[in-house]
Amino acid sequence: MALDAATLALCGRELSRALEGARIDKIFEPTRDEIVLNMRTRTGAPRLLLCARSGSARACLTRETFENPAVPPSFCMLLRKHFTGGRLLRVRSLPDERILFFDFACTNEMGDSVENTLAAELMGRYSNIVLIQTRCPSKPEAEGKILDALKRVDFEDSEVRQLLPGLVYTLPPRPARRSFLFDDLDALLAAVCGRDLPLSDALMKATGGVGPVVCREAAWRALQGRDTPASALTGEERGAARRVIEEIRAQYTRGGTPTAVARDGRPIEFSFLPLTQYGGGCAQTQYESYSALLEGYYAEKDRQERLRQKGRELARTVRSLHERAVRKAAARRAEYAESEKAEHLRVYGELLSANLWAIERGARSVTLENYYDGKPVEIPLDVRLTPSANAQKYFKE
Repeated sequence: MALDAATLALCGRELSRALEGARIDKIFEPTRDEIVLNMRTRTGAPRLLLCARSGSARACLTRETFENPAVPPSFCMLLRKHFTGGRLLRVRSLPDERILFFDFACTNEMGDSVENTLAAELMGRYSNIVLIQTRCPSKPEAEGKILDALKRVDFEDSEVRQLLPGLVYTLPPRPARRSFLFDDLDALLAAVCGRDLPLSDALMKATGGVGPVVCREAAWRALQGRDTPASALTGEERGAARRVIEEIRAQYTRGGTPTAVARDGRPIEFSFLPLTQYGGGCAQTQYESYSALLEGYYAEKDRQERLRQKGRELARTVRSLHERAVRKAAARRAEYAESEKAEHLRVYGELLSANLWAIERGARSVTLENYYDGKPVEIPLDVRLTPSANAQKYFKE
């Protein structure tokens, strides 16, 4: 499951509390999609992980240890230049946007106090980390412009939004949907019930800000598992849907409950609220924080993905070895079939050696008496070789 805007906003609130007044001590880039900020606060040394990998994009505190490359990548060096020593001012999120903004008070190479921002855009396969100069009194024309992006997006990649150094940072275009968490409930239900789709699908198509799992959960709680089209809801069912959405909004306002769901030990979903749609067939785990949720969920998911990857590699290796063994066996069978001719080749060599005096040099063949059975045998000869060399050739073969 991808991180939705609601869970990301709650995670941002949590990070804001945990990292209040923190300073960046060290910056690392363990892989091409991950940034780790070692920070210092009055009470400890937390580590902030920003991951822009498409299948596991997240922003959370981490206890995991990473193996860093011997030579830091260029993006890491740029981060160190602009952010090392920076003090965290705030963590911001925007309604229904899967973006966290980390604003830092920094000092530039000229010694001026500036404000730089790390924008963690955690949007599935479009995930990215963008460095923005938010405030620069000595160069006001540079304010709001991109310093660089982990994954640069040029005009060939996107005609709508580019992420290149020197361009003004703009937000991604938003689809025209109602906000599940913040819009007027009557207007939201009117937009949902105007669609001839099951309620869960109608919620996904008409609303934004929450992921499919929350839409399915709302439909499950409202209809108790019935697959009723949104356009055919009765007054009572619409009232139930309204109450459920109000409950989910209230849970979000209270900070939610970080919950992950696993089936047969395999993580399948997580959300900011307990999920009832899976019944007793799945195990639910509630975490003390969103950082613990994201780290636990993705650590297990990554572990299983590594196992699947290793399984695929092992299967590929076994398949390759099997195919090679089959080819070798076929070659050995062909060689064995050829080796069955060895006896008469030996006889040819012996007959030629015993009758060198009778063989004319340059002849294409010679007919000799086989002293094993007393019958004449015609032996092909290589005209380029002497009679003795022809005999040795047959022995070698």
